[in-house]
Order: sequence, then structure tokens, then C-alpha cells
Amino acid sequence: MSIRNLKNEVEGESYFDWLYSLVFSTNVYTLAMHQLYDTEFKPLVPNDENRAADGVYFRYHYERETGIALPRSEASRPCSMLEMLIGISDRFAKAVVPIGEDQDLAGAFNLIALKNLGLTKNHAANSAIIRRLQQRTYQPNGKGGLFPLKNPRRDQRDVEIWYQFQEYLNENNLG
Repeated sequence: MSIRNLKNEVEGESYFDWLYSLVFSTNVYTLAMHQLYDTEFKPLVPNDENRAADGVYFRYHYERETGIALPRSEASRPCSMLEMLIGISDRFAKAVVPIGEDQDLAGAFNLIALKNLGLTKNHAANSAIIRRLQQRTYQPNGKGGLFPLKNPRRDQRDVEIWYQFQEYLNENNLG
């Protein structure tokens, strides 16, 4: 491995570490977070590409905050499932917490979403869970996805993630 490749690997890992620190202060979900980071978010429903744009935004935020430029391969890759999830959580925190106040709410919301998915410390089980989320093969009420509902108005597999998120907030009195 060349010095350049080693440098890119280290910088890419520091981006993952930075993303992880936005969500957790402990190493509770490290394996699952790596798997989400390594999995491309594929918008399958109209307007879900907006969630990808929210996720990619964190690359620019990372570069601004750390002064470290991401390797071209990292900066130009498609949005990861982890970046998409953090993007939604960031929007949630900004909507609920007044500007300038502590936004630990985003981390708390990520934990809710990860628990809703049922991610574990088992790589194979997580792979199946993430594939189910990525391909939208969870249940019509959203169970097995990020935002399960008790009383959905529509099949959640056909609803853009932003509206799934909004319905989840409303049903659980979180917004």
C-alpha cells in the first residue's frame, strides 16, 4: 500500500469516526454503523434523493469542521445509509430543538431508529436488516424499517422516507 493510499484510508476512517461521534459517545453500535456506512443509500421512491443530499452534506460539514479534505473516492461516492440516517436525525433535532441549544436529540433519535431496525452485534443479521431497509421489503406498516407505525394511512414501502419520518413523529408525539 502506498503512502497516498494509507493517507486516504486514515482520512476516510476519520470521517467515519466523526460521523459516529455525531450519533454516539460510546462504541455500542460500531459494527452496525460500519455496515450502514458501507452500504449505499438507493432512493427508490420519488423525493428520497433529497435524503441522499442531506446525507452527503455531512461530507462538506466534516471538511469545514476538521480542515481535512476527504479523498476524491470518498467525496464522490453515493450517499451511505449511515449518512442518510444522520441527515434525517439532524433535521429532526433542528426542528425540535431551538437553534444554539444542545442537539443531543439527534443522537437519541438515531438510537430510536437503530432500535426500530433491530440492528445487533451480528454481522450476518445486520446485513439482512440493512438489505431489507435498502430494498424496502419491510412490512407495509413500516415494521422492520426506520419508522414503524401502529396506524399507517398508506403502505409505508411506497412512502418517501421524509413522510414516513413525519408520520412516525406525529404518531409518537415526538414533534
